Amino acid sequence: MDGGPLAPTTGATARVSGVPTPQGGPKYRPQDTEHGARGGEEEGKAEESSMATAPEPSAAAAKQVAPMRNLYTAAMSYNGYTVTDGALRLIVLLHAADLGFNAIEIAFMFSAYEVAGVFTNLFGGVAGSKYGLRFTLLTSLVLQIVCLSALTQTEPVLGDLKEATPGNTRYLEATIYITAWQALAGVAKDLMKLTGKATPKLVTKEGAEGRLFRVVAWLTGMKNALKGFGSFLGALLVAQIGYVKSLWILVGICAFFVPVGIFGMDRGLGVSDERKTDWNRLFRKGRNVNVLSAARFFLFGSRDVWFEIGLPLFLRAELGWKRELVGLIMAGLFAVNSSVHSYLIVSYSNKDKVAMDLGFYYMANAMGRLIGVLVGGFLYHYTSDDFGLSMCLVVACPFLVAAAAISYHLPGPATPPSPTTPDIEFKAAGA
Repeated sequence: MDGGPLAPTTGATARVSGVPTPQGGPKYRPQDTEHGARGGEEEGKAEESSMATAPEPSAAAAKQVAPMRNLYTAAMSYNGYTVTDGALRLIVLLHAADLGFNAIEIAFMFSAYEVAGVFTNLFGGVAGSKYGLRFTLLTSLVLQIVCLSALTQTEPVLGDLKEATPGNTRYLEATIYITAWQALAGVAKDLMKLTGKATPKLVTKEGAEGRLFRVVAWLTGMKNALKGFGSFLGALLVAQIGYVKSLWILVGICAFFVPVGIFGMDRGLGVSDERKTDWNRLFRKGRNVNVLSAARFFLFGSRDVWFEIGLPLFLRAELGWKRELVGLIMAGLFAVNSSVHSYLIVSYSNKDKVAMDLGFYYMANAMGRLIGVLVGGFLYHYTSDDFGLSMCLVVACPFLVAAAAISYHLPGPATPPSPTTPDIEFKAAGA
């Protein structure tokens, strides 16, 4: 995969043709003797045969570890962007609810966000492998700025929605307008996520699984905390200064990180050694990636059935909580999300094709979220009067059981990855 099968030995002794010699001393070769000549010749043929049949490794990916400043740049940009993403979600949702949009209309506003994520993860991984992670990071920030700026023009384009009555065609026009720009936000979000999650693999030495887990846990922990903070910030801003001014503040945050990405990240970071894109490889993944992706689909579907639409509307409409308190609850739930899934996909991915592997995985994530958002929106709309949030929670249970059942088939504790295997395989303890 990433390392060469004949990488030089760096220990206290070197091994030449199976015979240990002191490092730096004279090289003893069995072929120097009459008996050793035959053994050395046979061993040489065996080595040539194994090299001929083994998959061609990527020497550049095996030897090069990207500078840590790329990780810091990606982390700063990813987390800064995440604040705006969490804030935008609560700003749009709470503002739409106050204007009289129902749960189904709000669910459709966010459905395009998730649909865009499905295709962005699929083809964004190809873009990351072809043009590099710096390209995906900057594209994400620019798209988010365009989206936020367009959403500030909702009322100038469509008129004052507060004067419209529910069922008016202006509500339909507003739903379509917001949905279209939310789709662009979905593209931006998944390009940034791809950048943030792929970078740790490229700044970590092959086989350093403990370090990789710590880096991913650090990055994911910050992201979850700041996504939660963004939710609270969005609820606070829309309550205190209104919808439009809140969005302009988010534009300023995104604009701040554009020069950070330009000057802090290497242009060729994440670019694959393979110049030609293997489109078949988009769906041809190792077993580990496939199983984990299926588990992710059901796990996030189970969450978003009750979390994305039903919970904030229930807290706001049924319990009468203030917007700031709704944002605080959403922030707390985001902050406690687990980082284990994020580590596993980074660990399972091929270092030379990390962007494509992560893109496939997060495509499954986006599909699960899409199903969860739509099902949750319809359920809450038609059952909230009689059951509140309960039916959303009940429907989430089968999703969660499916995620647990699929996760059971994941490999056990990690062993150091082989540098020549195309997918990292973990063996169960005692196997």
